Amino acid sequence: MEIHEDILVFKKGDKVTLSLYRNKPKFRKDDFLGVGAVMKAEKNSLLISIGGFLVSIEGKVKTALTVGDKVYVKLSKIA
Repeated sequence: MEIHEDILVFKKGDKVTLSLYRNKPKFRKDDFLGVGAVMKAEKNSLLISIGGFLVSIEGKVKTALTVGDKVYVKLSKIA
């Protein structure tokens, strides 16, 4: 995933976990949390827009999301 360097909160080589939420989750100051809208939802792929930043996710998604759903995208560094 490419993120503009002004909002990048991780360093190259850091291990992170990506989570999706329907409601605002708890987060730490060093997490990235963005709220966006589902632009495309298919069996094994999602496209989420966070204020113009696009997040493309491929693979099994545990939550059933549809186009237009509001979603929170959280990236957390794994210790």
